[in-house]
Amino acid sequence: DALRRSYNTIAVWIGSYVGAEELFSFAHDTLNCTYLDPEHDVDLAPLVLGSQSQGLTVVELAGAYSIFNDGKFTTPHYWTEIYDSDGNLYLDNSKRVTTVQAIDPAAATIMNRLLSNVWKKPGTANGMKPETEGIDTIGKTGTTSDFKDYTFAGVSPYYSTAVWWGYDAPYDMTKTLGKQQAKTRTCVTAWKALMEQVQADLPYKAFPAADGVVERSYCTQSGLLASGSCPSTAVGYYRADDLPDVCNY
Repeated sequence: DALRRSYNTIAVWIGSYVGAEELFSFAHDTLNCTYLDPEHDVDLAPLVLGSQSQGLTVVELAGAYSIFNDGKFTTPHYWTEIYDSDGNLYLDNSKRVTTVQAIDPAAATIMNRLLSNVWKKPGTANGMKPETEGIDTIGKTGTTSDFKDYTFAGVSPYYSTAVWWGYDAPYDMTKTLGKQQAKTRTCVTAWKALMEQVQADLPYKAFPAADGVVERSYCTQSGLLASGSCPSTAVGYYRADDLPDVCNY
């Protein structure tokens, strides 16, 4: 619920359990977010809330979100091979492209399902899911204060993409747009249009489902697995070997 509502306090709380050093190492070394600064960005504010000294490129953001497909991370690249007019290999970039298992496949599946809630009320992108022949998508909004920057990163079984919207020099966009336009929704609208275009002719494809992940009903009041006495329930995804207790509401 905190993720789809974009509650920063919960993100910081979880980040504090992981630790700033571990967060930085994962983002910088594993996910190739090279614009993170080891002198200024090893803290919860830069790593959880996005207040880095330089920030990430849109390519780095899209690359990082790709792990929520099957847990694998492939270094982003603009090209792999270039051939001359006679068909001879002229430049080869394929050896610089690496793939690692960044997170466990089960963790990727669970995070994937959590990120799918962004489209549902009261999610920050509710009603904005791309309409592409049933192809599923997930994503996350990002905002800064004072209407200055917006991002949206999204993943489908085919693509990991990201959109940034703002001025080169941060500027309050309500001074050039109305307050209803200068919002996250406009950024998500651009991403939605992009995905609907690039996936228009692609056949249906589902996200991979990792072994060991099960679907269970849980109590929305306690967060524990639902029992017959719970006033309201929802569907959650869990490791089969690490289920919560049953609620005794």
